[in-house]
Amino acid sequence: MAARKVQYRFERMVLDYDDLSAPRALSLTLGLRVDLNCLPALRPGDNIDRIYVYLCDGPNILALLDIGILGQVDRDFWLTLIDEHLHHLPIEEKVAKPVRKATKGGNPRSRIRSFLRNNRTHCNRLRLLQTRLSRQATSLAVPGSH
Repeated sequence: MAARKVQYRFERMVLDYDDLSAPRALSLTLGLRVDLNCLPALRPGDNIDRIYVYLCDGPNILALLDIGILGQVDRDFWLTLIDEHLHHLPIEEKVAKPVRKATKGGNPRSRIRSFLRNNRTHCNRLRLLQTRLSRQATSLAVPGSH
């Protein structure tokens, strides 16, 4: 575990000095620049479990995020990140309107159907992992209790 933390820290230091004009895949981390006008779908390699990302509006960097991922990253993942991390920033109306519409409104039935069809999303993989781990968890007896 300590070696992995050191590796993450080293990769973060490397990516801190990169402008990420092109995506950089290191051993555990993928560094990239994401423009709010063009949210990419990603399928990082099996060894990649973190992304170091500049969220940009054109040439302007709005936020730097270093987050863990599992599996495919889709448009909904990016929209959730934008909603959580950039809600306080004045984003241009051309970007803000589609983001607000996608995160707050829309047809709930179609969003649910879309989510159920795509079982390789980041959130679904986290849910599956949590379910597997909770099945494997066992209760431990507390000393002194009956």
